[in-house]
Amino acid sequence: MSISVSDELQLFAQEIQKFLSQNILRALSRDNGFVQRTSKY
Repeated sequence: MSISVSDELQLFAQEIQKFLSQNILRALSRDNGFVQRTSKY
């Protein structure tokens, strides 16, 4: 059975969310340039 890259990334994201809070994940994504702003207002 072959698993797609998308499925692997989804599983990886779920594992990360188990161990890190939303605030930590937002800070990491902002620090690494994945998110420039979270809200327009």
